[in-house]
Amino acid sequence: MSFAPGQTSQSIVINIIDDQVVEADETFTVNLSNPVGATITDGTGIGTIVNDDVAPPPELSINDVTVNEGDGTATFTVSLSSANDSEVTVDFNTVDGTAIAGSDYTGSNSTVSFAPGQTSQSIVINITDDQVVEADETFTVNLSNAVGATITDGTGVGTIVNDDVEVPTVENLFFSLDENQGVSVTPQDIVQFDGTNFSILFDGSDVFRVSGDDDDDDDDDGGSIEIDAFDVISYSQVYCNEFG
Repeated sequence: MSFAPGQTSQSIVINIIDDQVVEADETFTVNLSNPVGATITDGTGIGTIVNDDVAPPPELSINDVTVNEGDGTATFTVSLSSANDSEVTVDFNTVDGTAIAGSDYTGSNSTVSFAPGQTSQSIVINITDDQVVEADETFTVNLSNAVGATITDGTGVGTIVNDDVEVPTVENLFFSLDENQGVSVTPQDIVQFDGTNFSILFDGSDVFRVSGDDDDDDDDDGGSIEIDAFDVISYSQVYCNEFG
């Protein structure tokens, strides 16, 4: 840099790169050296680059949940993609699908808040454990009105899996069985065997009783056995082990 006779100031121009990165302010220096015809009293100039990029807000999402009817509650997780330095809030409300509020679950609407640094919060929905045999049912939890964040996935699907078992209501149901053919029985039944057929009678007991007589011979081979719920028994098992 040169000063002509009579000049007292000159400029040094440094090009600054305008990136799109959110970052802290940055600095560099310009140093003077080797003066001729003058002395240096302050040879260091500090350049400060002030960041002018703005960070995008964090993103909010909610997961899907599947629970058994008897679990009692369904817990949804609302997630924030990154921690924020200020509070984030978002409203939620439940919406009926095939599951009906007040009958299958307890409807709810409120606000979830994230303190600075938090990245997840829970929404707990109460599930009704009825005794109705029905298909699996669904409802949704919807997010809205976010402050301090944007919503990228605002719908959480709740699936309530039926865990009720249909109780037989028939009084007589006959199964004609070939040898080695199996039959699966259900709770609260008495199973009677006459050597050819199984007869299922509704009873309400905790076990199954199989009784009968094989009419193919002259032996007095009637008898009975107890079978645990949902055991599978076959003609040959009952005939050979109990009545033959």
